[in-house]
Amino acid sequence: MILTGSAQFYAIVGNPVAQVASPGIFNLRFHNANKNAVLIPMDVEKSGMPSLLEFFRNTSNFKGIIITLPYKEYVVDLLDEVSAISQNLNAVNTIFIKEDKLVGTMTDGQGMVDAILKKNQIIKGKKVLVAGCGGAGRAIAWALAENGVSEITLQEAPSEIEKANQLGDILKLNFPHLHIGIKQSANISQADILVNATRLGMNDDDPMVFSQELINKAELVADVITSPSNSLSKILTCANNSGVLAVSGHEMAAGQSKLIERLFGIEY
Repeated sequence: MILTGSAQFYAIVGNPVAQVASPGIFNLRFHNANKNAVLIPMDVEKSGMPSLLEFFRNTSNFKGIIITLPYKEYVVDLLDEVSAISQNLNAVNTIFIKEDKLVGTMTDGQGMVDAILKKNQIIKGKKVLVAGCGGAGRAIAWALAENGVSEITLQEAPSEIEKANQLGDILKLNFPHLHIGIKQSANISQADILVNATRLGMNDDDPMVFSQELINKAELVADVITSPSNSLSKILTCANNSGVLAVSGHEMAAGQSKLIERLFGIEY
């Protein structure tokens, strides 16, 4: 429908945002429901984030913000309140207003778990390798731990290895029976589920996060990366070619979209 003056709007905010899937997912639903609403992508520099959040606070028909790379950790200290999971993980991907307060929480992890389960993949008891320990990687590792994996190996670049150590400590504290490993590179021989939660794969010349050998031994490979064309990333293409189950960033976004709609109070 054509938007009117009573339209409600939502945003996904990051830098860059050309690759994000949420506008397509939400706006198609709005269109099909003839809803007077729109979700827009906003490419915002870090210096503009505080003023954007104040604009959100003071704009009555601005109803919700989805946060994507690279701001999931940065925005935590700019909010009035965050959920328990966001406190534990120091990361937020969904911001809404409750009683005049800016409130943040994290839905990435459950979104990925839902997408994995839709492939009929068993999670409980599996060994998992998560590459990337930023906001999305933290949330996914936490959700997989909640769903009963037996082992999680956290992989980070040498310059970011402290993020992996910190996440490992958080997981050990909250899931004492979970075996945690820390790796600076993919020097692990086998994992049942591989998850790429890094930026690697957004550009054509990016190196492979996981080796072909590691992919071949996996039951499922998941990637948080999305693309404007909804094409598969390199590692998911390799997984498909090897007969390994693949979960894309678009499927993860779709998996968490219903959670986000409830937080935003979107009704059809």
